[in-house]
Amino acid sequence: MNAASISDDLYSKAEEFTRRPRELLIGGRWQPAKSGASFEVVDPSNGRIFAHAAAGDAADIDAAVNAARAAFDGPWGMSMPAFRARLLLKLADLIEANGDELALLETLDNGMPFRMARMVAAFGAAESLRYHAGWATKIGGETINLSVPGEWHAYTLREPVGVVGQIVPWNFPFAMAVAKIAAALTVGCTVVLKPAEQTPLSTVRLGELILEAGFPPGVVNIVTGYGETAGRALVAHPDVNKIAFTGSTPVGKEILRACAADLKRVTLELGGKSPVIIFPDADLGPATEVAARGIFMNTGQVCAAGSRLFVHEKVFDQVVEGVVARARAVRFTLLTNLAWAFGYNSVGIMIASFGLLRPVVAAVAMVLSSVFVVANSMRLRRGAAAQGSRAGDPPSAVRTNVRPSHPETYQAVIPDSDRTKSGVTGTAEPYPGVGH
Repeated sequence: MNAASISDDLYSKAEEFTRRPRELLIGGRWQPAKSGASFEVVDPSNGRIFAHAAAGDAADIDAAVNAARAAFDGPWGMSMPAFRARLLLKLADLIEANGDELALLETLDNGMPFRMARMVAAFGAAESLRYHAGWATKIGGETINLSVPGEWHAYTLREPVGVVGQIVPWNFPFAMAVAKIAAALTVGCTVVLKPAEQTPLSTVRLGELILEAGFPPGVVNIVTGYGETAGRALVAHPDVNKIAFTGSTPVGKEILRACAADLKRVTLELGGKSPVIIFPDADLGPATEVAARGIFMNTGQVCAAGSRLFVHEKVFDQVVEGVVARARAVRFTLLTNLAWAFGYNSVGIMIASFGLLRPVVAAVAMVLSSVFVVANSMRLRRGAAAQGSRAGDPPSAVRTNVRPSHPETYQAVIPDSDRTKSGVTGTAEPYPGVGH
């Protein structure tokens, strides 16, 4: 993919899509929010408002859940697995056929590199649907031989849960939306899907493709809006059987508490603080490359981003120098140069989320603020978090399955949080890390 392959026709499609205020998909029909309200969609590269989407609230969520319930209690709930598989495969083909358009919408809406958007949003999402479609005809129950007197017929039967409320994040909006609906639709559930208010556009386009694929009305409903209104109403709705949420840990905790009130099933994928550990016997070239990519890819806006780097003191300087060198190779560009993808042989773009192009030095500082010396003098803590530290803090987070090829033992020596120079040895106190 190169810049020339992003045609004028593709830009025209994106412009046409963003020109009209986007509506809610409820019961197979597009409609404005009942309140008539809408919200602004902002270009993350320059802060410019370039689209509007309907601001759904509790009333719209209620209508969407009712439509999903009607579809589930109707033919969809009893549909044949092969029928569901065919629809998923058709949707996968449509996503692939419209891959460039979806990628461009994702880039405009989210700011990710166009090539990454095309690979993840289009082809990755399509393959996810094909994978799940294969499972539709292969999920079954069991017969069980009981060791009790008498004649018994004991069996298990796997049934769809019902109406599933799904809330997706802004960092990979299209791919996450597809991944969430794929599993639910495979087994015969119906869905009310709420995208992040920052990035609603590709999910709305997904809704158009869902209708084109021939899914019955109400099987997938899409309500754009704010978390405080639409998201909260979806979680609290009494006729939703399950909530699936990807996002921040504080919001996940709140959702878990809300779901406990009526014992809703819940699946949470929350932010992490993934550590990267480099031992002195590592091949430093590839190790440093992976460490840098692990935090710079998609501007670090990845749930599994390697946001902490633990380096043995023997190779600390080489690794830091390598990460800095790779950061300096990053090229910043506006969204008009969409063909670049992040890399070091063909350097690419890092678009900051929602309003600013952060300078390279900020990206370097983000990594170096989480680089820790690992010395030989003490033992790396294993098992439960050590006394005085919290779960998720570096002493426990360092605990991995890494096995060094030499007999030295390790301890994370954490810099004081108020010191700016990386590698200043301090005490192994809990360290909050940088964001989620």
